[in-house]
Amino acid sequence: NGIAYLASNMQCEGWDGPCPNTDATKQRQNTRYTDDERNWVVLCPDCMKANEEYWHGMWDDFYSGCI
Repeated sequence: NGIAYLASNMQCEGWDGPCPNTDATKQRQNTRYTDDERNWVVLCPDCMKANEEYWHGMWDDFYSGCI
């Protein structure tokens, strides 16, 4: 799960397009960008779930190529 950060009840940035939800929080996503700001997103619970599923699949693909 992501780590909720300070503010809540923010406008969701949307996962794959505009999202009308205003129950978003700033959370750390499962990425390892050098620029740490890119590792954070403002998403509602539904969009964060989609984000987590996406990155889980991406990391699975990455690690399966390392074996």
